[in-house]
Amino acid sequence: MGGNSGVYYGRMVLDYTPEENEKEFDFTPEEIEGNEDKISIIPNPDDLIFNSPDNSFYRVLDVYKDEQDSIIIHTKLLTVAGGGGGSGGGGGTGTGTMTVSFIGASNFDVIEGA
Repeated sequence: MGGNSGVYYGRMVLDYTPEENEKEFDFTPEEIEGNEDKISIIPNPDDLIFNSPDNSFYRVLDVYKDEQDSIIIHTKLLTVAGGGGGSGGGGGTGTGTMTVSFIGASNFDVIEGA
C-alpha cells in the first residue's frame, strides 16, 4: 500500500462455498461498514477491505456499475501468510505487533494466536 490507500471494514457473507482456486469476489456498497443508512463510502482501486465474517483481506481491483446501475466493488482475496528464516532456509514463527487506527466509532475483536 502506498499513497492514499485506505482500509475499509466489510460485512460480506458468501451464500455459497467458493471453489478452491476462486480468488476474485464482488462486494456491494451495503457490505461496507458505514453504509448502513445510505451509500456514502465507496473504496477506490488498490484500497483494502478487511472482511470481518471471514477475517480476510481483499484488494479492490475495480469499482463499476452493472447493467442494473448497481455499484459493484470487484476485489481479489489476498493470502496473508507469515514466514521466516535466515541463512540456511527453513521456516519459522515469530511475534510482532499491529496497530489499528479507527476513523469514527468501531469495534475490532482479535483472538491472540489466530
